[in-house]
Amino acid sequence: MRPLYLTFGLISVIIISCNKDADVELTEPDNELKSTIFYQDLSPDLTLSPVDSVGTHPSGLCLEIIPFPSDSTVTVDLDINQNGIDDFRFTYSTFYEWVSASNPCSNFNSKLEISGLTVENKIMIANEDMNEISVLESGELISTDNLFSDNAIIYRDYAQAFLYFGDFTGEGFIGIKLEGGELGWIKLNFQKGSFTCTIMAYGYNETINSQITAGQME
Repeated sequence: MRPLYLTFGLISVIIISCNKDADVELTEPDNELKSTIFYQDLSPDLTLSPVDSVGTHPSGLCLEIIPFPSDSTVTVDLDINQNGIDDFRFTYSTFYEWVSASNPCSNFNSKLEISGLTVENKIMIANEDMNEISVLESGELISTDNLFSDNAIIYRDYAQAFLYFGDFTGEGFIGIKLEGGELGWIKLNFQKGSFTCTIMAYGYNETINSQITAGQME
């Protein structure tokens, strides 16, 4: 009789183990955090332009495009999570500072930047030394492992050569972190030849500290 009891005991253990495995398979997905993406397509788009017109310098000594007026600033604020409190501010400014008679175009300066409006709103940057913006392509990852700062330079063209950030043009994405810890993106179209920056859309992952890809909508 002992072998029969032993066999019955082994079968019971196997059945109980299978039931436990089945319970794990049923309950594990319920415990996973499911990301919810908030997406907003701006219509109409928001456009920053600190100038009324652009053209070449009347001296004929340079062929670069310069702004008119030469001293102007515009700002646009964004409430990303739509809670009635603005999260980020875009500032586009131009100013005139004489440094050269032989190259008068270098006297015209411009800067486009974004800053968080609270200490917890952050912008993804490429480096910490100059707060240069990290411009992303669609599908690139935004996570807590990236560098973030209170403000970032999207474009800067000053007379001092080492203060020139001029690689970004056309469409691109910038990564952001909201006050509550949500990660997201903002889509821009920057045309430095016409001194315009268009804010087209934005999105963020409502799950705190969860990654998102640039342009992700769902």
